Amino acid sequence: MMHLRPPNLFGRFTKEEKTMKPILFMIISVLFLGLMTAIVSVGGTSPRERSYRQYERNRDAILEIIEQEAYATYEQNTKRCANYWANEDYVRSQGGQLHKVLSKGNESDSASSLLDNNLLNNHPQVKLKHINLKIYRNAAWVTYQLHTSGGKVQHETRFLEKQGNRWKIVYRSWLRTDQDS
Repeated sequence: MMHLRPPNLFGRFTKEEKTMKPILFMIISVLFLGLMTAIVSVGGTSPRERSYRQYERNRDAILEIIEQEAYATYEQNTKRCANYWANEDYVRSQGGQLHKVLSKGNESDSASSLLDNNLLNNHPQVKLKHINLKIYRNAAWVTYQLHTSGGKVQHETRFLEKQGNRWKIVYRSWLRTDQDS
């Protein structure tokens, strides 16, 4: 009966160990390659690729919200506009607190007057330019220029939070310059 002991990988080998070494190496190599193949095939993409795809989805959603909120503002549609804002006490616009009626989607004189302060003479076509966007896990910061079909330009800053699966605006600041810079 042959007595097997663990192979001595760093010293002298017996005749039996010398014949087992290539077989053992081949078995370990096949298992390692199989494990690596399984890991890659389960994920389908690398973590970096998945992260970038998530960034693209968030970026597109944020820019869509900003653009749609601008259209709703120009249309003076407070109910639609309110869909893009968080309903929180800490929500701010240009340093002042937004009226809760805007966050709750109720039309009122105070909500309309807030919208009137940001209207660009009702120009329906808007385009975002010079976008600077930073996305964190559940928050995003974006600055851009908002250009309208009437030639008006606003420099805007927005801060958004992800609430559930939706991005909501919690802060807005703007400066109307009517010139591109």
